[in-house]
Amino acid sequence: IWYATIVNPLCASLNERLSTGWMDTRVVNAQKTADRSDDDDVTGAQVDDLITERILRDITRDHCALLAIVASPEGTFGRKTKGSGLTGVMGDMSNTQLSTAYAGGKHVLDWINAGDASGVRAGIATGTCALTWEDAEATGHAVNFVRALTAAAGSNDAPQALRETVGAEVFQATLTALTQSSNAAHQADILGVIRDVIIWLLPKTQSVGQILMSLPGMTRENIDGFVRELGQMRSEKKAANYIKDFLIKASGGGEELRALVESRASSKSGSAIQIPKVTPRNPDKQSPD
Repeated sequence: IWYATIVNPLCASLNERLSTGWMDTRVVNAQKTADRSDDDDVTGAQVDDLITERILRDITRDHCALLAIVASPEGTFGRKTKGSGLTGVMGDMSNTQLSTAYAGGKHVLDWINAGDASGVRAGIATGTCALTWEDAEATGHAVNFVRALTAAAGSNDAPQALRETVGAEVFQATLTALTQSSNAAHQADILGVIRDVIIWLLPKTQSVGQILMSLPGMTRENIDGFVRELGQMRSEKKAANYIKDFLIKASGGGEELRALVESRASSKSGSAIQIPKVTPRNPDKQSPD
C-alpha cells in the first residue's frame, strides 16, 4: 500500500524522538514561560527552548497528519455513506464489513497486514501518546487515527493483540485527553472514540472493563445499563453528553475524574504497545519484530 512507504519509516524514526521531546517539560512549556516574563528578562537559553518547542510542535503536527492518512488515504473516511448518516456504533455498526469501513478501519487493517511490524508499532504508540501531548492540532489528527484504529480493533476478524492495545493504552489515553483543557475543541470526537471502545471492545477485552471498574462509583450493573442505553441512542450529541455525564458521575466529579486518569496514566507509562504478528507476503522475507 502506497502510504505505508511514506509513513512507516517516519514512524520508526520519530516515535522515540517525539516521546523524549514531549517529556522535557521545560521545552514544552517554553512559550508559557516566555509569556510570563518581561521581554528584557528572556535569556539566550529561553530563546533556544522556544525554538526547540516550535520545531517539536511542528514535527509532531506533521507526523500526526501523516498518521491520519493511514485512516483516510483517499482523503475521506467513508463516513455518513451507509444510509442513516450515523457514525461509529450508532445505527447497528456491529456488522463486520460496516464496522471496518467506518472511520478508516479497513485502511488500518490493511496497513497492519502490510507486515512492517516496527513501523506499525511505533505509529500506534505515537498516535496514542499524541492524544495527551497538549497540542490541539496534533490531537485532532491523532483522534482521526485512533478512531480508525478502534474501528479496526472492533471488527470480528481483528487480531486480539490489536484489541488489547486499543482497549488498554488507547482507551486510557482518550480518558486522559478528555480531561485536558487543550483538547476542548476535540471533546466531542474524543467522546466518540470512547463510545466506540466501550461498545466494540468491552465484550472482547478485559482491559476496558477493568479501566471502567477502577472508577470509584462504578459497578458492573452500572456498566451493563450504560451499554444498553448507549446502544439504543441515535443522536451523537446525546450519546456524547451521556458518556461524559456517566464518567463524571462514576468518578465523583470532573476534578476527581481528572485525578484518577492522570494517576492511572502515570502508573501505565511504561506499558508496551502491542501489535499482531502477521504472515509476511513473501515467506523468504520476514517482517521485523
